[in-house]
Amino acid sequence: MNQNAASPPTLFKLLARDWDTGSAVRSVLFNAEQTAIAFCLADGTLALADTDDEDPPQHRIHISADDGRSTIRPRTKAIAPLRRTAPLGDERMRLGTVGWSDFLVVAANGHLVRVSPDGADRAFDVDLPGPVAAFDHCPETDEFVCACDDAILLIRDDAPASRQRLAKADGVTDLRFSGDGRSLAVAHASGLTVYALDTEQTSSTTLPFSGGPGAISWSPDGRWIATQLASGGFLLSCPGDGRTRALADYPAPVGSIAWNCSANALVTSGAFRVAAWSMETPPFDDAATGALQTGRAGLVPVTALASHPTRGLVAAGYESGVLTIVQVGEPDELILNGENHGAVSGLSWSRDGRQIAVGTDDGMAAILTLPPQMFK
Repeated sequence: MNQNAASPPTLFKLLARDWDTGSAVRSVLFNAEQTAIAFCLADGTLALADTDDEDPPQHRIHISADDGRSTIRPRTKAIAPLRRTAPLGDERMRLGTVGWSDFLVVAANGHLVRVSPDGADRAFDVDLPGPVAAFDHCPETDEFVCACDDAILLIRDDAPASRQRLAKADGVTDLRFSGDGRSLAVAHASGLTVYALDTEQTSSTTLPFSGGPGAISWSPDGRWIATQLASGGFLLSCPGDGRTRALADYPAPVGSIAWNCSANALVTSGAFRVAAWSMETPPFDDAATGALQTGRAGLVPVTALASHPTRGLVAAGYESGVLTIVQVGEPDELILNGENHGAVSGLSWSRDGRQIAVGTDDGMAAILTLPPQMFK
């Protein structure tokens, strides 16, 4: 009986290290020094992997002497297994970073747990007065902020005297430092409050709105804030002049918001293609103002995305499991994965642009290492 030849490996298999975690991936995050990746799982554990790829695609590229064509050979080295922590929380567990190497999670009881890249966990080394609802750490200033008990606390070092009570924590859903650590945005029951931290007397501006504010995303230059809305869509804010605009006409929840510096653009998930706007003409007056048609419209929504740190590229994952790279404002797409491993639920692009970490709600965790030749 004739047997069909084995199918050649897909681009995804040539570029990726992938694992079956056995639990839906809720979020994906690189640590501050970009040496490790944490996959936050619905079963309350973290799965951890090193960014270092022992058999990277660029070492497996073969250039034909006949026609100069480049091909990537399949992997020959075994992929190291993920490191797993003990159960730390539940499917609502929040994930962040602290210091240069470690991760920080809010456990089910509201306590903070610090996790090192090897999977070892210990209690957070800052004594807090009660359960934590939200937190953030700024690597630039090494400051930590949390909504804890009934207060928003800014902590500059371990000394109790360094703690500053900014406000009462009234229904805080998220809080985020700007990239330079000079400002802090707090989403709460009444809207969004922005604190200026680089003055002798901390000042604040509140932008009231409804819709159930969720996760906050600062633009890299600190001029804009995009806030997910539980009621659908997101809110775009300009703290400098107090302008706000809700963009709510989405077929699916906006699970990811990112900023692309190269294209000076805001991009979101939730639509049937990557939703993108130029921040040269932000959409405050009309949702169509500054809109950039990016990628091709499909039949299922984009569920997660991540922006390249220095190029006008966006990685987009779909409800169908498809994973693509698109250029902001252009229709062309590079399909990294066309197989259905579950809806893409988490994406993160490394700071050097060389790796994309991805997780799905069927429990796949993967790290794609991108050879430099891909973007020449």
